[in-house]
Amino acid sequence: CLPGIDNVSARSHDVFFFWGQHDVQVALDSGSVSKHMLVSGCFFTGRSNPQARNGAKSIVSDFRKRGVNYVITLFDSSDPAPNFYRFFMEWLVEDPKLGLLIKSKGRRSWEGLKIDHQSVDDRFGEILQRARDTQRIHFLSNDSSPGDAAVAANFAVGMGTFSAIAVAALQGARVLYMDYERLSQGAQSPYSIFHSLGHNRCVFYDLKTLKQEVLQHAANPKSNPHLGDASRILHRLDSFCDGGASCRIAEYVEWYMEGVDQGLDRDEATLSATRKYAEKWGKDKVVRGL
Repeated sequence: CLPGIDNVSARSHDVFFFWGQHDVQVALDSGSVSKHMLVSGCFFTGRSNPQARNGAKSIVSDFRKRGVNYVITLFDSSDPAPNFYRFFMEWLVEDPKLGLLIKSKGRRSWEGLKIDHQSVDDRFGEILQRARDTQRIHFLSNDSSPGDAAVAANFAVGMGTFSAIAVAALQGARVLYMDYERLSQGAQSPYSIFHSLGHNRCVFYDLKTLKQEVLQHAANPKSNPHLGDASRILHRLDSFCDGGASCRIAEYVEWYMEGVDQGLDRDEATLSATRKYAEKWGKDKVVRGL
């Protein structure tokens, strides 16, 4: 899910598949020169790992037995974010009603903190150990999807990119985004799709306010009933919302290969596949290529 105009959005693949109209608009405004641009939906929503999902639910069930009232899943970005993690671990140590699930992007982010006895600083290493001692924190495996990690929690909190919270929202989770860059206040404002939901709903500019809203919601859900609810924009994130994106993309590739087998050159085979895609899924799902 593209947060705004950037080089990624302008990639020049022969065929570019997008989750929905939000990403299409970002790519067009970024100057993408791909000859074939199609809307397929979000393929991540069809990639649930039942074992990982059931494992997350089991962990959360164990948290509840320990007196936990609210569970938060954390998504990081590609780069290490020690201050982001430190805030939630300090909250965890202080608040026996909080449980944490960690779904990191891996080597460059969580592992990049060098937490295995070589943490970035002594304070981080100390708070990490204290957090682990609570037995109310769990690190999810890399083969779990953002949706698997989020559905068992009360809220999923992301930073950096929109992708993880978008996938979580598409699978029914309440999502919160920590906007350190204040995207809605600059040139990327037209693409700040989660910001469009309104004040203190899905986007926050500081972690203290986010924490305050979560605690108030836990005490009285009516205080902010729409906290984390992104349902209003899901159709813009994923034009299908049916988990079938991978099948649509695979079918397109199959049509292309059939054209090649019939003697068509690359451009002719691609055009043939795009036409078949439009016939099956609608011309409105082909942005460019007919």
